[in-house]
Amino acid sequence: MYAYVDRPVASLAPDGVFLVRAMRVWVLAAHRGRCPCHTLAAWFADADMADAMPHFRMMMAALHRDARERLVFGMPDRAMVTEDEAVLLALVAQHGDTNQSRDAVAVLVKPDAAAILSRALSGVAAELAASPRLHPDPFPRDAGDPV
Repeated sequence: MYAYVDRPVASLAPDGVFLVRAMRVWVLAAHRGRCPCHTLAAWFADADMADAMPHFRMMMAALHRDARERLVFGMPDRAMVTEDEAVLLALVAQHGDTNQSRDAVAVLVKPDAAAILSRALSGVAAELAASPRLHPDPFPRDAGDPV
């Protein structure tokens, strides 16, 4: 987690930039009463990440529905990674498959959702690793506000 917290989003690898921006746009769309899946579908497809959408959707749903505490995500244009975003980046980087990851997941969500979140994180990680076209800025600022 400490490798990511308070780092500029722009300094992350392309998969990290994609994930942070996707989480932020998801939260903002949901907050505005818009369908997050619909909002992000074209961006995921453009980045050859359409296969990640079910895993990402499950990750975000588990965090929304079963989080032990309110998570804080930045606005899409925020320059720095928030602490909660850093935790999720670290969990994806670890593929949710270590004792430390299981402990962190158990802290994030209620017990009934821990296995679901772990599988979703692993699925997102696998799709990010397999994406052949993931570019550094999947959500260009000049594309307009998607939400």
